Amino acid sequence: MLKSFSNQSFKGVKPMLKKVLIFALVAMVVGVLFPFDAAAQNYKIGVSLKSADSDFWLDLAKGVEDEAKKYRNLKVTILYGEGDVMTQIGQVESLAAAGVDAILLAAIDATALGSAGKTVNKAGIPLFAVDTDVYKCDKVTLIASDNVLAGKLGAEYMVKRMNGKGNVILMELPQSDSIRARLEGVNLVLKNEPGIKIIHREAIKQPASEWPTQAENLLTAYRNVDAFYFPFDAVAIAFYRAMRGMGRDKDIFFASVDAIGEALKLIKSTDTFGATVAQQPYLMGQLGIRYAMQYITGKKTDFPDFVPVPVALVSDDNVDKWMK
Repeated sequence: MLKSFSNQSFKGVKPMLKKVLIFALVAMVVGVLFPFDAAAQNYKIGVSLKSADSDFWLDLAKGVEDEAKKYRNLKVTILYGEGDVMTQIGQVESLAAAGVDAILLAAIDATALGSAGKTVNKAGIPLFAVDTDVYKCDKVTLIASDNVLAGKLGAEYMVKRMNGKGNVILMELPQSDSIRARLEGVNLVLKNEPGIKIIHREAIKQPASEWPTQAENLLTAYRNVDAFYFPFDAVAIAFYRAMRGMGRDKDIFFASVDAIGEALKLIKSTDTFGATVAQQPYLMGQLGIRYAMQYITGKKTDFPDFVPVPVALVSDDNVDKWMK
């Protein structure tokens, strides 16, 4: 409880002592109204994300920024690897050299980033994997969607829409742990559907400027394709634009993952963009900062190996709910 003080409270107190008492009371009031870390220590957290070319990563970064605002003694640095492994390795090593207190990493390549992870380990800095795992190094935990489930949901939608019969192309990104997990989920469903034929698998080309040409080449080579599976919305949208330009958007549909704004609009306005699986990147960013702060302040140091973030199928049946 805060008490009210007036000049009457300081009658008989020497002027210098009076100033000291007033200062102490003000400090006490501020401490009650604005809780601060007991040690008044400042913290720094470094964040390295895959790229800034998708709403998914921008939403995750927004979650990081908003959660960080809850800590007056925290400074966050967010970097984007722009899809380049060597760029991201350099970023992570630079953050470690700068002496940050924790690092959040969404690895472009789960194996290749392990070397940077070891550098972080040697520096004694706790490493948190976000969205995508990182191998060959120690981490506190992985905060991510259940990507196997995300793949299953998309594949089940495709099977239902094709009535169990049709030709499918699967787009992959082998260097990404999270995307490999999504394709694992797709394969678990499709292997039990003898009427569904996987007529082609292809790695998604990088950078994103390659996607329109890749789409045109595939659509030309596989005129019998009924559906595509894309592991993230940004590439699905690029393929949709190419399909539309070639007049193929009426006889093909696809499923994807992320539920970014443009994807939701296309689900509502077209039959081509059939479904996407909603992740919660904003929540991933929030949890990354929250758990990192708990860890480095000693409030909580025991975390499970995997912190799952819920996913959900979004199609024409429920897209309005996700657009709000």
